[in-house]
Amino acid sequence: MVSLCPAMVGPACELPLDEIGWFNPWLDAASARHETANARLFIS
Repeated sequence: MVSLCPAMVGPACELPLDEIGWFNPWLDAASARHETANARLFIS
């Protein structure tokens, strides 16, 4: 599996910054819950 890393990382390093993105549904769920949390350390 490690031998595949250069083949995957190489093209990723050549991407322009405006084409880089990410996907994390757990972050979306945590952000949505944060707005309605019962207790928070800091209220902004």
